Amino acid sequence: MATTTTGADIKGYPGLVHLMGHRRGMPQFKRFTELNARNLQIIQAELLQLEMQLDAFNTLNQALPDAECKRYNDDVATLMSSNTAIDIRAKLKEYNSALLDQIKLNKAAAPRLYDLRLLQKWIYSPNDGAGFLSAVEAKPYQNDNVEDLVVLTQMADYDIFTAFITENVIPWIFEKTYHRLKVTFGLRLFGLDESDHPGMAGLSTGGLRRKYKHERDQHLSCNKSRDT
Repeated sequence: MATTTTGADIKGYPGLVHLMGHRRGMPQFKRFTELNARNLQIIQAELLQLEMQLDAFNTLNQALPDAECKRYNDDVATLMSSNTAIDIRAKLKEYNSALLDQIKLNKAAAPRLYDLRLLQKWIYSPNDGAGFLSAVEAKPYQNDNVEDLVVLTQMADYDIFTAFITENVIPWIFEKTYHRLKVTFGLRLFGLDESDHPGMAGLSTGGLRRKYKHERDQHLSCNKSRDT
């Protein structure tokens, strides 16, 4: 009997491609803004050189006898058959195409923070990507480089308000509630009154642990003194 492979069973690049192909917001790629700009600068410089050559060619034509000069200036076929003109035609096509592509690319949306974090989590989770991207291949998805990412698809029903609630409010509520429960449970564990320890709510997990230990030691010390 044939077995069905789920997305969770696929590892490495096939797993990453499966995730990007089946979930909107996950197809995130580097737009290479700097590299594209460098390419445009190179083609632009080449065109400027060709333009200078064409101007020099036209200047030389003006120095020819009138009949010869008129033939060059009036005959389009002669003008466009020069090697410089042919090179300019090909280079302009390359330049215009790259320029228009860059304009479109710059208008493309960046991934939402929520989707970016989900993708990063998948890449580095031991149960999913297990950090298979390494060295230079991992750079696009590292926090220092994510500003250059572009997303190919977005969730259609994911509006700004929903994004704000999901990415900011819910994590904030969870963090505050979870922390509050830790404080309450820790104080009650040692029979302490929350109103007598207002500073506990602002402590980190490590701070809570140290504070609990201090309160516990004091609590045990007081009980021992009463017993003696």
